[in-house]
Amino acid sequence: MNLLLEKLKQIEALLESVVKGKFDFNIKDVERIGVDEHSRITKVVIIEEYYKDEAGKATIEKWINAYIKDVNTVLSMIGNPYYWYEDVISRFSDSVAGKLYEMTDDYNDWFPHILYISGGSKSVHDAIGIVIEKNGDIEIFEGNNEASGETHKLVNRLVSGDKMVKVWAMHTLDLVDQIQETGIIPKGIFVSPNKHYSEGYWNLEKERALFSGEVLAADFSQDGLDWKALADTPIKKLRIY
Repeated sequence: MNLLLEKLKQIEALLESVVKGKFDFNIKDVERIGVDEHSRITKVVIIEEYYKDEAGKATIEKWINAYIKDVNTVLSMIGNPYYWYEDVISRFSDSVAGKLYEMTDDYNDWFPHILYISGGSKSVHDAIGIVIEKNGDIEIFEGNNEASGETHKLVNRLVSGDKMVKVWAMHTLDLVDQIQETGIIPKGIFVSPNKHYSEGYWNLEKERALFSGEVLAADFSQDGLDWKALADTPIKKLRIY
């Protein structure tokens, strides 16, 4: 029973590890947080170097401080959202592994950075992974269909900005008439940035119509070619075919 309770506490701690605010960590955090197999040896090297002597400790602390500075710069770049704290620390060992492999001594530049961020929830189940390049470009690293609308909107605005895009959709005549009358795509309705993909949605039981228009990309969860409206969303330049 004690082992079960301990496991539940560990899971609870993991779910609460999505935090907001300045990033900071130390060698004790490196020791306690797991890493993938690729970085396991590097983690051991980091810990051994830290405790070997004062020179080794100074070197590792220099790396840690440089990584902290870089991560906080990135968090500031993207508006200081909630982020998965443990994952950022685990990627320190991974980044060091990359530098050792490349035989570089440049520890002032840790780009690209991978961050799992949330629109407000403290659960990792609401986080989406993004990758941030040094030039400021941001892409989705790992999507999450279970993420909240707030998280999708946050990520979409970081990736797409306030960009208007042309989309297509094939829906029932009643729904198309409603969209034409209101100028609104209802929440939960799917569209696509690909015309031919949308044309494949036909139904033998109900007549459908193809339409296109311009929408704000950030207002849709974007899973490949299937984009779902996160809320009632305005559509402009509506055209029915």
